[in-house]
Parts: sequence; C-alpha cells; structure tokens
Amino acid sequence: MITQSWLLFVLALLLGFITLVIILWTIIKWKHSKDRNIGCGLTFLFSMLTIICTVIVIVKVVETIRVIVPNKIEEGVDIFANSLSSRNTETPFMDSLKSMQPTDSIIPNSYFSYAGLRDYFRMPLIYPYSITAIDVLEKGTLQDEKGIKYIAADHNENGPILHDITYFTFDRNILLAKTESSSSLNSIRFYIFNLNTRQLEEFNTEKEMKIQAAKFGFDTIKPMITIQEYFDNF
Repeated sequence: MITQSWLLFVLALLLGFITLVIILWTIIKWKHSKDRNIGCGLTFLFSMLTIICTVIVIVKVVETIRVIVPNKIEEGVDIFANSLSSRNTETPFMDSLKSMQPTDSIIPNSYFSYAGLRDYFRMPLIYPYSITAIDVLEKGTLQDEKGIKYIAADHNENGPILHDITYFTFDRNILLAKTESSSSLNSIRFYIFNLNTRQLEEFNTEKEMKIQAAKFGFDTIKPMITIQEYFDNF
C-alpha cells in the first residue's frame, strides 16, 4: 500500500508539473485562439488528473495511518507493560500454569508477565482471574480481568470477587480460599469459586469446603498455600 501511494504521489507531481507547463504555454500562445483553446482544454484535463491522483494519495495515506498507528500503540503498550514487570514467563511453574489455561480464550501477553508496580503485587491464576495484594503479601484479592486488553495500563472496571484471602489453591475449574477479615465477627471463612460459572459458595469450615470441592472432582489432598508462597513461585 505504501509503494502504491508513493507511485501515485510521484504521478501527481508529474501531472502537476505538466499542468504548470501547459498553463505557461497557453499564456504565451494566448493571442492565438486555436492554441489558447487547446491549452485551456489540456490544462483542465491535466488539472483534473492531478486532483484525482492527489485525492487517491490522501485516501491511501489516511488508510495506512489508520492501520499502522493502532498496531504501533499496541506494541508500545506491550513494551510498557513488560518494562513494569520483572516476571520471567519462561519457567517450569509458568509453563505448568499456561497449560491449565482455557483454550477458547485470547489471553493478552501481559496477563502472565505483568507482576505489578512498587507496592502493588499481581499474580495470574486461570484466565481471566488473578490475585492481587497491596503493600504486603499477607492477604490477597481475587480479581476478574475479563475484557482488559492491556492489563498494565487499562483500568479494571470489574469489581473484586473476594477479599482478605490468606490461603488458597485451585485447578482448571475451581478455586478454594480461606479468608480472614478483621472487620467481621466471623473472621475466618472458606469459599469455593467456580472459575467457569463465577458462582461463589461460602462455608463455615475447611472440612465442609473440601467435601463440596470433592464433588466437583477437585483433588482435596492438594494443599492450600499462602499468597507469599504463590508469589514466590514466579
């Protein structure tokens, strides 16, 4: 497309130059009606050809800009996201995590690479979910990042799913979590979150939670880990 635009641009310049020469020739021959008529006719013809070529060039340039600029912005955002992250995405743990991801989703590159910034920590789970923590890695928040293309740059308008997570574990389909809230009378609670249906179930004890998890086919022998332990895997 760029090559065609350049050829049309050169042609427009050439036609413009020819038009200018014809105008000068017409002025010189103005006293001769026949030459004047020929000159005016040629001037009109080449002027129209010049205008047509110029318009086509402008249209092609605009189309090229509309295609190239968004791609460059996307590349820039990806570079920016990677620059904020120190996470290595080529590790055995990351490979294992990637193998658990849904195959029917388009997962942004920064979903795995973006680790957060300064006192903000972020850890991927099963797309589109992640666990985040602020200041310290004692408690985490389960987040939904569905619809976010640039995870490092875009604002997440999806509300948090679960706060105050201290221990958790998960597989492809469900996440088990223990929460400890300092602002609740029942400070310790247990939850099962279905990663496919977004259904959240609450339990009074870990035993009740695991009995229900086993009904979903979850391996209840799999230990629950802290936010810090999960973060250290990366």
